[in-house]
Amino acid sequence: MEAIHAEKIFREEREAERLRWEKEQLIRQQMEEKREELKQFELLEQYAANWDKADKIRRFADSIELKLAEIESEDEKEKLVSWLKWAREKVDWLDPLVEKDDEVLGRSRYIFDFIIE
Repeated sequence: MEAIHAEKIFREEREAERLRWEKEQLIRQQMEEKREELKQFELLEQYAANWDKADKIRRFADSIELKLAEIESEDEKEKLVSWLKWAREKVDWLDPLVEKDDEVLGRSRYIFDFIIE
């Protein structure tokens, strides 16, 4: 009789251990899903911030371009036009909606590469 009782207790303990393990696995899985969700949300925030910066820089470059008419020196105009071209190339690299390879900065962080992965 004691052997049957001991076997029953052993099975109950084993079942309780299995249930604890399954619960821990579920908690670990939920934590991993939450970490991944937060990671993706942080990337979304970064892409939005970069897009916003790119928009701001483009507006700034447009404002500088409007001032070109006020510059009389052709040499200064040339330098400014060259700088504006450089600035617009770099801002395209920053903009997550523009796929861009830059010889110095490398490949841009194009949002569609991230979404489609």
